[in-house]
Amino acid sequence: MFENKWLLEDGYNEMVREVWVERGTGCSMSERLRSCGWEIHSWAYENLGCIPKKIKQASRKLEAQLCSDEIDENSTEIGRLEAELEKLHSQEELHWHQRSRNNWLSLGDRNTSFFHRCASERQARNHIKGIMDYNGRWVEKQKDIESIA
Repeated sequence: MFENKWLLEDGYNEMVREVWVERGTGCSMSERLRSCGWEIHSWAYENLGCIPKKIKQASRKLEAQLCSDEIDENSTEIGRLEAELEKLHSQEELHWHQRSRNNWLSLGDRNTSFFHRCASERQARNHIKGIMDYNGRWVEKQKDIESIA
């Protein structure tokens, strides 16, 4: 499955182009896609690894740099680590956003308890139980709410 977070990684587009052209000569479309897919997954494993683990490592390095007595001398390293952490957090956010969309797409369109639970939660959040009238009194009866609104 395609991961949006791959697009944030330097070298991804070049790698795909290279694999597509190198392995694509004289191959059918399905062979080309299969070959490209395998290369992408092995590239992702080598280059991305476990993002939460990388976040912890980068956070520790940044903390060590910030606690160092030579902060002025390490300012470029601190900036690099902050940028790396930002990128890793963006990749993790994309990962979980894509997973939530996949759950909704695979489970939400069917008549499942997942769909009903999501719809019920949304309805409960969107339901107006009451409002304040012009005199500052809380009104909950539907008839009174309608007359105020």
